[in-house]
Amino acid sequence: MQFTSQLEQGDWYIMATWLCVVMALTLYGLGTAIGKLHRHLPRSGSGSKAPRASRTAPPARAAALSAAPPPAPPAAGDHWACVIEIVETGLRRAEATAAWHVAAHQQIDAAEYALNRLIAECAGARRQPPPEPADAARPLPAAAAPARPQPLAA
Repeated sequence: MQFTSQLEQGDWYIMATWLCVVMALTLYGLGTAIGKLHRHLPRSGSGSKAPRASRTAPPARAAALSAAPPPAPPAAGDHWACVIEIVETGLRRAEATAAWHVAAHQQIDAAEYALNRLIAECAGARRQPPPEPADAARPLPAAAAPARPQPLAA
């Protein structure tokens, strides 16, 4: 189905949802790639400037950091499993929301039907407004004499 025909049918929110999913996956992929590049690039020193005292670690802490093994990056399969779980959860929620919408619509229709029945049943018990006073008797207009047929012009 073409994009414009979906927009004309009012399914724009479906297209917007898929666009958001694609954008989120794209941003996730870019973030992962930038994170990997950042980890693998060598850290540059501050150049000719002397390092500040606040930026240097105390000798004991520096030794502990250098002795500790670097944290292992999560496996690529774990990332995709997490992404798949997020997408599936979103789809399940969308389906559940649609079902809740239908159920709410049915309940509203049932409540409206019950209200209309209640109004109809109580109509006989309600006080009727007093009848409007009749206008003074007006004389009927006099009947006009029947029209005489006119001869046809030849």
